[in-house]
Amino acid sequence: MSSRSSLPYYDAFLAHEWGNGPNYENHHRVASINAALKQKGVLTWFDDDRMHGNISEAMTRGIDKSKKVVVFITERYMNRLREAGTNCAMEFNYACTQKRLNDIIPVVLEKSMTNPNKWKGSLGLRLGASLYIDMSTESLRQKNIGKLCSFISGETIHVDADSSEKDAVVQRMEREEASLDEILEYMDQYVNDPEVQYAACNEIVGRTHNNEPNQLELVQKGAGSKVVAVCTNHPGNARLVAKAIMALSNMSYTSDNKLKLVEYGAVFVILTAMANHPSDEEVNVQGCWSLASLAVNNKNKVSLMNLGATDKVLAAMEKFPHSARLNKVACMFLYNLSLNGENKARLLRSNALARLGMVVVNFQDNAEVLSEARDAIGKINS
Repeated sequence: MSSRSSLPYYDAFLAHEWGNGPNYENHHRVASINAALKQKGVLTWFDDDRMHGNISEAMTRGIDKSKKVVVFITERYMNRLREAGTNCAMEFNYACTQKRLNDIIPVVLEKSMTNPNKWKGSLGLRLGASLYIDMSTESLRQKNIGKLCSFISGETIHVDADSSEKDAVVQRMEREEASLDEILEYMDQYVNDPEVQYAACNEIVGRTHNNEPNQLELVQKGAGSKVVAVCTNHPGNARLVAKAIMALSNMSYTSDNKLKLVEYGAVFVILTAMANHPSDEEVNVQGCWSLASLAVNNKNKVSLMNLGATDKVLAAMEKFPHSARLNKVACMFLYNLSLNGENKARLLRSNALARLGMVVVNFQDNAEVLSEARDAIGKINS
């Protein structure tokens, strides 16, 4: 990656804290990242390879000869920076005096440190406003190694600036720093980006859980139609669609919202998602949840029956006969639907009772599912 000269010139200096002995897990974690970087042609300064002689001289020389400094953030690393005279503190402070801010790349290795508001002392002062790379899990380390290479090479600024801006948006939502208005703005701004849409839907799920004021405010501001659009724009993305349907479900707990969401096309996209992903349990679980919630409204009971919701729910029960989550909410849906007299007659003519009977057989040891199934059978037969 770097041009070679008679003297070593490194692409990146890797700054980290070793972690607790005797295993020094954090050091081994950074060592594996170092190995992955080297495989991709990145010339690194890593203490296992380069630390010789006087420690302070070796560290400062390594920083001087490196284009970038990658700072691997853990809680222990942050605390070591706050202790005067530690190698971590001297190394970090020297890097901050010798390098531009854009040449210092924060990489987070622990979930507890993914919120920069928790970066205290010199770490927060120097890097709190910087865009970081999340490598807090093994899967994220594998996923984001290419991004780290791009940051080290400097490509991010001129090749992938939109991606960097998008990543910052996603991180703001993941850290719960975005306001409700900002979340909706991001959904409009990145309408075709599944990662942003997923983060937005996930935030809506969190902000609306047991929070009626937020449920009302979001639907009033157009969140319902935006989430419906997510399902329409990304029909093949089961993970995203499941999260979007979950958001619809959470926003549907007030009477007014139930009607508005149906008007926005919520039932259509839910049924379409269940049809498109018949083998995806999460899509079908969330679909049944949302339909059960919408079916509490009397007007919606008729609409749901006429739109074929019962067929989709019964198909899901047949596909996932041993899923407690799915069968519980499916039974709730059938119970709510049967509170309408005409619906009850139509359910009697369908195979709903047969399917409910199978739930009773399959969940003898699950009191919650068994209770929902028996309630639905009793209501349909009454």
